[in-house]
Amino acid sequence: SYADPGMSPVTEFKYMVRKLHRAGLEVVPELYFSGKEVPEFVLETVRFWVREYHVDGIHLTGYAPVDLLAKDPYLADTKLWAISWDAPKPSAGEKKHLGEYNDGFLIDMRRALKGDEEQMSSLIYRNRRNPAETGVLNFMAGTNGFTMMDMVSYDQKHNEANGENNRDGSDYNYSWNCGVEGPVRKKKVLELRARQLRNAMLMLFLSQGTPVLLAGDEFGNSQNGNNNAYCQDNETSWLNWNLNKWDQDLLAFVKHLIAFRRAHPVFHMEQEPRVMDYLACGHPDISYHGVNAWQPEFENFRRQIGILYCGTYAKKPDGQNDDFFFVIFNMHWEPHGFALPNLPKDLEWTLSFDTSDSAAGGFYEEGQERRVLNQKNCMVPPRSVLVFKAKKKAKNLDKARRNVYKCKVRFAGMYEEN
Repeated sequence: SYADPGMSPVTEFKYMVRKLHRAGLEVVPELYFSGKEVPEFVLETVRFWVREYHVDGIHLTGYAPVDLLAKDPYLADTKLWAISWDAPKPSAGEKKHLGEYNDGFLIDMRRALKGDEEQMSSLIYRNRRNPAETGVLNFMAGTNGFTMMDMVSYDQKHNEANGENNRDGSDYNYSWNCGVEGPVRKKKVLELRARQLRNAMLMLFLSQGTPVLLAGDEFGNSQNGNNNAYCQDNETSWLNWNLNKWDQDLLAFVKHLIAFRRAHPVFHMEQEPRVMDYLACGHPDISYHGVNAWQPEFENFRRQIGILYCGTYAKKPDGQNDDFFFVIFNMHWEPHGFALPNLPKDLEWTLSFDTSDSAAGGFYEEGQERRVLNQKNCMVPPRSVLVFKAKKKAKNLDKARRNVYKCKVRFAGMYEEN
């Protein structure tokens, strides 16, 4: 039904895949299997899509024989995504082609985002997770369920238009409307929703797994609280690309965040962080901190945690070490003071992201990070994420400025005396 009436759907699909590949985009269609199919039929079906349409992978949903597909040599270079895999660790030099695609990240991170109890352990687990056996695909919203905008705008699903008396769709959305259900004009509520979206984006893109962003979430697309909109072939399920014209702030934030992640491999290391100093460089790859440095707090009532990243464990494309970063998640509705971990003597902390700073859009451009005057402590606003980046101190420049000032004073005095 999506094809041009004047062209064969098969030919048009093949042409689309070719054009997307030329643009540097991969194609991974979703195939559903009921579990009643003969395993060999499923295997041949997946092979057929790879062979005939040159797709880059298959997202397996339903009940596919994943063990059979994982062992197939023909699919060894094809991305295969499923809820879970029982896969052996790849041998040296072998690429991971199996991806774990489930809503575990969504559930845990949404609960942490809205400030539920006992979520800091879940947050650091999802933030660090990147097993050697399979890839991990992380998402805060998918093709089923709430969009990210609806995640911060609705407490309950609103599927009345689907004609099933609101009984269809999941009742578990792990969402919070920020005080008012649905559309609102109150400035404080709108600002809080915008902040929560920035927080969620940082949760997603600063996690070690592969981030998956639902189209439209980058500019705040809404389905009006409908979490099962597949049957709505109208404005509810359509994506209005003109929305990016009025929500430029969120779009700019997401674009900057994507570039930031790509520029800093410490947020997507080649192996899952071990929370150990296995390079004997004086710092573990990552470490966890409470309001006091090096003292993480995981009590059930905690809603804040700090994560220190050591750039020595990640190499940039030019071969240089990545930077030190300190990320503070404060999902509490109260502010919290945090001690900043000490850095090597030639470094000082600067601020790259502050989701509470709506005037700046929540971020500061690379090279224009905000200078931090207090290098020992900081106050983190409620429901905010702060990202600190270590940079070399400008001590010689400050000394030169002081000397210039003294010289001006001296020469001015001499000139007046003469």
